[in-house]
Amino acid sequence: MRSIILLLTMFHLQLSAQDFGLVFVNLDSAYAVKTINHSLKTGIKKKTVSSYFQTQSGDTLIISVKDSVDGFTLKLTFNQPDTILQTNTCDFQQYTFDCTPCSQKHLEAYQKSSGYRKLSENKYLSNYWNRNEMEVTYKNQDKACMVITFRTVYMTKEKYKALYRSLSRN
Repeated sequence: MRSIILLLTMFHLQLSAQDFGLVFVNLDSAYAVKTINHSLKTGIKKKTVSSYFQTQSGDTLIISVKDSVDGFTLKLTFNQPDTILQTNTCDFQQYTFDCTPCSQKHLEAYQKSSGYRKLSENKYLSNYWNRNEMEVTYKNQDKACMVITFRTVYMTKEKYKALYRSLSRN
């Protein structure tokens, strides 16, 4: 199994296909790493990222990105084999934010971007196209900093769509 861990601490998380806000679950590892590296270089140019450090040990990739205002940590694993692409796809992605206002902003953007519907108090199901579950927890008991985790949902198309339709849009 291939596992890649990316640790990122940076100033601003932008939600676009070229920045860290992209949900990489169910996307292949080459695309995810290429997109993240592009985002790092763009962040340096735009001065939203002051520096970053990248190291790889075996199948583990660690990237630390720093800026002075706020930040987050990103962890990805690529353990889901894709027989068509002959690569592994992302099955787990986790953002651990360092500030409450920015994490709340990103949670709301994620909820809108993939049509998430509430499964339980802290879990949401994406539309079928994205086929993932988003879980919201906190780093500590005072609920100061959010942890947003995305996981692949392994379910047949019929069962997935039936469950999604049964959930409220709120």
